[in-house]
Amino acid sequence: MSKVNAVPEAQARVTIERSSIFIGRVTHICYYAPVFARSLKGREPVDQTAILYPMMALVGWTLCVLLVIPYRRFQAAFAREVTIEDFRLGESHRVPYHVSLANRNFMNLLEVPVLFYVVCIILYVSQGVTSLLFVLAWAYVACRVFHSLVHLTYNRVIHRLGLFAASNLVLLALWVMTALDLTA
Repeated sequence: MSKVNAVPEAQARVTIERSSIFIGRVTHICYYAPVFARSLKGREPVDQTAILYPMMALVGWTLCVLLVIPYRRFQAAFAREVTIEDFRLGESHRVPYHVSLANRNFMNLLEVPVLFYVVCIILYVSQGVTSLLFVLAWAYVACRVFHSLVHLTYNRVIHRLGLFAASNLVLLALWVMTALDLTA
């Protein structure tokens, strides 16, 4: 093996090891979150308006990401990386990756989280909020915030995937538990 190939291989091994550790931690959290929630007597009802707090937190985070978009666009414009014409029909192919990334993350926050808002409203209206569902709602918000932070900073796909998968599993649990409670 030549010295030229040794460094990238070593870096690749370290990256794979770190990714495996990260995915293991996310899996660990997803596995033990329901156990922790049950230990909080998750079937006990809580103040029904409490479910609105995770919703408002995610709306607040979405608005923060929205503010990143013009910041990065103006930064790129002042650096003469883009012109106003690059945004005439959205974003052209000339818009640099770091500029369009914030817009892509914002769009992500307007896609699947809509299902989160709907299930929270159903829980509020049906008076079905329990401590377990409340904890799961906050877990979903945390996963989405961390997903955005990874996406907007160092953007390692395997880390984003782990957080995206975890958030979807939490959302699925919210929906299944809500459906079971409504049909009981």
